[in-house]
Amino acid sequence: APRPSPPKWHPLCREAAKFRNQLGSVERVLGVARGLEFDFSNEHAKKVSVSDLARARAEANAWLDAARAWEERLEQTYRGYRDLTEPLRLAAFGKRRGGAL
Repeated sequence: APRPSPPKWHPLCREAAKFRNQLGSVERVLGVARGLEFDFSNEHAKKVSVSDLARARAEANAWLDAARAWEERLEQTYRGYRDLTEPLRLAAFGKRRGGAL
């Protein structure tokens, strides 16, 4: 595929690594998901306050917004690398979709 000049391969790799290590890290994604899991049949879960629920939901919404912005930035900044950015954007979309459910 034809690439833009100057090449953006190295910045794209850094952007993908940054996502993997920060916003899209396993620990971060699971942490957001765990914050939204409540089993009200469990005595411990019954002690969860409304403010805890609101905080978990706010964190999840912030994560969803940040992931969406990352996808859009990737699409705009690296247009000449669509063959490489589409799988990354699809993975981020999958995480966002799962988080939104």
